[in-house]
Amino acid sequence: MRSDLTLGAWLAGAVVVHLALAALAPFTDLPDVAQFYGLIVAYAVPAGLGLWFAGGLQPWPAAAFTVLVVAAHALAVVAAIATTPTMGLSAARAMQSGALGGAVGASLSLFGLVGLRGVRPTRRTLMVATAFSAVLALCGLLLVPALDSPSLPKGLGLPLVLYLPWQIVFSLAIALIARPASSLSRPGARPSPAPATP
Repeated sequence: MRSDLTLGAWLAGAVVVHLALAALAPFTDLPDVAQFYGLIVAYAVPAGLGLWFAGGLQPWPAAAFTVLVVAAHALAVVAAIATTPTMGLSAARAMQSGALGGAVGASLSLFGLVGLRGVRPTRRTLMVATAFSAVLALCGLLLVPALDSPSLPKGLGLPLVLYLPWQIVFSLAIALIARPASSLSRPGARPSPAPATP
């Protein structure tokens, strides 16, 4: 229970820090590249530290997960932009690009986390990674077209409409995958008796 609370606090902090920096980024003079990668790092570093401190990953796998999240989300944005036409953009094409970006960023990160845990993947963790990859692809599909709404506050549309809900769902997936899959993780479960020794 304590490890769940620790990881939850770090993941919540990652979401809040990312949201705050994403809201401030348009008002800074930082280059676009620094803003782009800086925002991903602002989420990935606290998430990786949370996995380490909560016992979900050892230090080096936690560092590898941090790098993986940055790389996966950078690749997701590149994939989404590459499939977005420069002319004649329709809502359907925006939805397709958003879904592709969501699927790439989520699946690489979540299945990478499953592999970095250092234990044999269970059916539960694989199902969680698969289900949340699909859900996050759906988030991209539905949320990206909403960015064109004229009622959105300038500079806050991207952080509030796309980043915030996507990262809340992504953080929930991380917490579920990192949770111990042993029988001891279930409420009321007891350790099996030790084998008798002669």
